[in-house]
Amino acid sequence: MEDGEVEGQAELDGVAGGQRDLVGLIVRLERVLLNILEVIALGVLGNVAVVVADHLDEEGLGLAAGSLIQHVLLDHVDDALAVLL
Repeated sequence: MEDGEVEGQAELDGVAGGQRDLVGLIVRLERVLLNILEVIALGVLGNVAVVVADHLDEEGLGLAAGSLIQHVLLDHVDDALAVLL
């Protein structure tokens, strides 16, 4: 060995390889579980968005109909009562 040069290369003895495989397996399992959780959560939340949109459509229709009824029926009744009194 001269001037700090390495004459050979490092070799793995197999112990580190086994640990690497175990960690890789754990990471893959975690990824699969999180993907499943994401699909379930987004599916449920997607249904919520549809329900909210339908509810807002119904509320909007109810407000429009209520406003029309108030304008046509109640305002005319109020006007007629004001004239009589």
